[in-house]
Amino acid sequence: MRSLAVALCGSIMFASTGGALSASADSITSPIPSAITPRIIGTSVEGRPIEAYRRGTPGGTVVLVIGVIHGDEIAGLKIVDYLKTLPVPTGIDLWLVPSMNP
Repeated sequence: MRSLAVALCGSIMFASTGGALSASADSITSPIPSAITPRIIGTSVEGRPIEAYRRGTPGGTVVLVIGVIHGDEIAGLKIVDYLKTLPVPTGIDLWLVPSMNP
């Protein structure tokens, strides 16, 4: 669990610095995607779909980023949108969930 928290903090810090942190070419697994398709991972109490975007290395260290829980945290949505555009380091199984309560 600690490695998940460290990886999550690192991802958010990277996003919030505008990508100013450097990564070697050897540590990047995928190019910046042109389109990412959402997966439906469940539904809200009112039946709305909860979407997730999976990127990176399946079976790698899982990093889960949840953008919004209550619906009024717009900064979290911006971080999720930004992380969708960045390459994912090798060995990271990145799951992006824009909203847990759509």
